[in-house]
Amino acid sequence: MKRAGVAALLLALAFTGTVMAWRLGGRKLLRFTYATAGTGPVSSVDALAVGGWRRWSVPVSDGVALVGLMRAPQAVDAPWVLFFHGNDGKLLTTGTAFLERLRAGRDWGLALVAYRGFDGSGGAPGKDTLFVDAQRTLDALVREAGVDVRRVHLAAFSMGGPVAVSVAARADVASLSLFAGASELAMLPDVPWQRVLRGDELEVGPSLEAVRPAEVLVAHGSEDATLPVSQAVELARRLGARASLLEVPGVGHEALLQSEPALAAARALIEGAPRPP
Repeated sequence: MKRAGVAALLLALAFTGTVMAWRLGGRKLLRFTYATAGTGPVSSVDALAVGGWRRWSVPVSDGVALVGLMRAPQAVDAPWVLFFHGNDGKLLTTGTAFLERLRAGRDWGLALVAYRGFDGSGGAPGKDTLFVDAQRTLDALVREAGVDVRRVHLAAFSMGGPVAVSVAARADVASLSLFAGASELAMLPDVPWQRVLRGDELEVGPSLEAVRPAEVLVAHGSEDATLPVSQAVELARRLGARASLLEVPGVGHEALLQSEPALAAARALIEGAPRPP
């Protein structure tokens, strides 16, 4: 066998050994591919910037800006909802639709951005940037909207769960609503050698115990085939008395974003939270 063939064989064996050691020695996390759009935005920001919505850009670092949308309320003391979406290629479209269903005509401020690499935002997603960018997004909202952080409510879906938890552990936000929120999963880039990668392990970790809001909604569909209900049960268990666990019968993963019982529970949490003077 030629030297090149031997080297290739050894390299293949090394990769296989690495994957086996990871699977046998570490936790077996649910693995998903980042649903990043490879060629520009999937959602049309211009089409979405109607009905009070406007474009929002959040510079993060190294010349990278996140594309987003914001809808300001009429009242200066109205609550705001900042949404951290899941792994969705049409993040801005589905995110604004969810926020509109959530407010249901109420005078609330609404905001969201697309993660790096998603739906027209620059850069590429990664564990470190997801968490850092989330805090910068909250800071930008507080600064640009002139809102007290204690009037900002966080809502998150799926992959956005660990992201929102990391923010709620560092900021005095009013409340946290987790829709099918993940407690742990691994996200991977869409590359041919994906199976040998460990991936970006997104988990709530110690941040969950440090979550500052006094009340947290944990909503999950009983028929969720993407993230098991056990993840919601684990989140609620670790949050203790702060958590309200709502399991919606017969509802799947994405359908939870349209579930009226889940939306009503989040509205009640937001409306019942004390407002700062």
